[in-house]
Amino acid sequence: MLYRLLPVCVASILVVGLATGRTLDDQKTDFKTSVAEGKEISLTPVEIKLSDTAEDQGRYTATVKPAKEPKKIKMPAQGWALGFFPKDTKGGGVTVDSVLEGSGLEKMRTEAGKADEVGPWMVDSGDIITHVNGYAVNSAEDIVCATSLAKDKTDVQIVLKDINNGKLLVFYVTATKQ
Repeated sequence: MLYRLLPVCVASILVVGLATGRTLDDQKTDFKTSVAEGKEISLTPVEIKLSDTAEDQGRYTATVKPAKEPKKIKMPAQGWALGFFPKDTKGGGVTVDSVLEGSGLEKMRTEAGKADEVGPWMVDSGDIITHVNGYAVNSAEDIVCATSLAKDKTDVQIVLKDINNGKLLVFYVTATKQ
């Protein structure tokens, strides 16, 4: 009996994984991306300059000036996450496959210092997170480390490459403990 049930269970698990657009291996969120305390990660600090005026939708575009060399950064003891399913990206950044319900990426703000307000912006599937907390990011590990280094976890600055228009946009989000 168990012998006949096993293939049905495996097939069901595979169908559920395919129906959600993910295989069992890529269902890892940034919450489940473990970075050991003290692990050295190479992150490139950047200078992010916001446009002086907001675009027609109230969002601010950014220009990014990278530092000359990456820095070795040690992962803090407590990990923090943004709440999404990351997807590998060619050319820099991390693509947002989907967002966890209630995460900071569902309530993004265009201004710092307003963490008590619910932001009206939500990241779209396909947007690319290019920078977090003043660092260029290329993996979920980079994002966890850069987020964990933020002084104010309720006001983490992120730069997104918008899937709809290709512009770099700046938002502020609230991170959550892993």
